[in-house]
Amino acid sequence: MSEAAVKMAFSRMRPRYAEALRGEIARTVGSHGDVQEELRYLLTVFL
Repeated sequence: MSEAAVKMAFSRMRPRYAEALRGEIARTVGSHGDVQEELRYLLTVFL
C-alpha cells in the first residue's frame, strides 16, 4: 500500500471508529450526557 492509500484508509476509518466507540460507551452509561462525559474522560487518559 502506498503512503497516500494508508492515509486515505485511516481518514475513512476514523468516523466509523468514533461511531462504534460512542455506541459502546452508550451501552454502558445511563444518558447521552454521560456518553460525552465518558468520552472527555477517555481523551484525558489517552492524551
